[in-house]
Parts: sequence; C-alpha cells; structure tokens
Amino acid sequence: VNRIFDSRTASFREAHAIGQHGNYIALQDGCGIQIWDLTYVLNPIQVTRFCMDGYSHDDYGSAWSLFWQAPYIYIGKGSGGFDVVDASDIENPVLVNNITDQSNVGSIFAIGNLLFTGANNGRTGYGIFDISDPVNPVKINSGSTKNLYSIFVNGNRIVTSNRHSSRKFNFFDVFSFNDPVAAIANNKFRFVEKLDQLYSSTQDNFIFQGCLEDVYKIDAT
Repeated sequence: VNRIFDSRTASFREAHAIGQHGNYIALQDGCGIQIWDLTYVLNPIQVTRFCMDGYSHDDYGSAWSLFWQAPYIYIGKGSGGFDVVDASDIENPVLVNNITDQSNVGSIFAIGNLLFTGANNGRTGYGIFDISDPVNPVKINSGSTKNLYSIFVNGNRIVTSNRHSSRKFNFFDVFSFNDPVAAIANNKFRFVEKLDQLYSSTQDNFIFQGCLEDVYKIDAT
C-alpha cells in the first residue's frame, strides 16, 4: 500500500531487527537510529533521526541490530559494545549508557529483566546481562562459540548461526530465567551441510536457518 524511498531513507542500514512500540518503529541508520510513526500507513512520519558517536555507515560499524523494550532501546554497535537509549520522549531520545563488557555485539534481545547479546561477522562470544536496572546492564553470564554471525532468542532457547568452515550451529537451553547465572545448560551441535549460516529464527519446535542461497527447516523437538 505504500513505499518510502527518498532522502530520509537514504541512510538506512540493514534492518537485522525492527524495534516496535505502539505505532512507532525504530530502524537502523548509519549514524544511529531513526524512529517513524506508522499511525497512518499511507503517510508515515519520520519522528527523529538520532545520531550518536561511534557509528559508521558500513556493514558492521552501523547500528547492526536493536531491541525496543519501552522506554529503552538497546542497540548493538559491533566493536563498540551496545548502547542504551531512553526513548521516553520519542521525539527527543537520549543516549544514557554504552556497555563494552561484550567485546562485539551484533544481535541483541531484551526479555523481561534479561538482555542477550551475540557477536557478529564471524567473531566469538555471547552474553547475558541483568537489566533489572534497565539503564545499567550487568553481565551475569557469557559463552563462547566460534565463527558466530548472529543469535536468535525465543522462550528458553538461544540459537546461534555460524559461518565459514564450522558447518554447524549451537543450540543452548536457558533453563532458568530465575537463576540466570546458571543459564547455559545444553550445548548441542546440529549439523547442516552448508557454509555461512548467517541468520536464524524459531517458531514452536522448529528452527529456520538462513544459509545465503538456502533455507533449512530443522525439527528441534
């Protein structure tokens, strides 16, 4: 019903995740994020383009992924860790913290009082943070998996996508959200004979792995 393609969208980056709150969405920009009002889909309104230090308009230096757990937006910024933005005033968001306890952050998911981060671009590492104080995340657990490109979190599962020669992804059970320090339980390797597993998603007991030219559907019952 509509398509916006103009000077406002020229600085968009890959939308590895789109944050949503009410009729608003947050999108990746080469200098940070943009927030748009989609109340009237035939006339979307750019509410703000919010630029911050430490971002660049390239594949891994821009805002790579984000998660909007209102009023806060958590933004993965690669080698810069992740930013915490207070969007209580949607027209005037404020950068309130930058966290570098995780050396590289691409994927990011806020679920209740827990925040999950995963490295991108073939690097190593993921983290679990306590965000009971949303402005001051505290790392409570971390893990290592090689050639990590992205993670997906749903319910009590962390699914990783690994690129290059590993030909596998990792499957972790977060078995207790009440005891997140002991969160990492089962490290199970599921082999798929395809290089460059880059992105994944889950629904019910199925995992979908995006592998460049192919998509694999895996029964993880």
